[in-house]
Amino acid sequence: MKDAVKANLHRFTVKGYNFTGDMPFIHSIESFHASNMNFLNPSVIRSFFGDTWDVYTKIKHEAPTKYSSSSKVTNSLIANGCDIEGIVENSILFRGVKVKKGAIIRNSIIMQKGVIEEGAIVENIITDKEVRITSEKSVIGLKQPTVIKKAEVI
Repeated sequence: MKDAVKANLHRFTVKGYNFTGDMPFIHSIESFHASNMNFLNPSVIRSFFGDTWDVYTKIKHEAPTKYSSSSKVTNSLIANGCDIEGIVENSILFRGVKVKKGAIIRNSIIMQKGVIEEGAIVENIITDKEVRITSEKSVIGLKQPTVIKKAEVI
């Protein structure tokens, strides 16, 4: 704030908004993971996105998420354009994520266009965009969430 905003007040038009809810302080991988996972709590998400608030975002017209008969999803946020054939528990999936049959995702954040192939296990992980976890691989963050960089294939 001090270096980017305050130092450039003469160049920018800066306005404020009085937000009275809890605002997470994200300062580490652990706090990023925990803050995002808090959005799985309906009361937390309602405090950020009220019924009368407009949310402005880049429009991406994609089909709704497809859930196959083999899918099982519990306590998760799934964006549009996903294809779910496996198990997703306590996780956040961004647009266009593919979860193949027999794959398991737990307590993880999978960003855009990630692919979790057949029989793979992903737990306590944050993936960047376009990460592919290949068939039958297990990727588990033990003491803290593990981050997998953009377009990595494991």
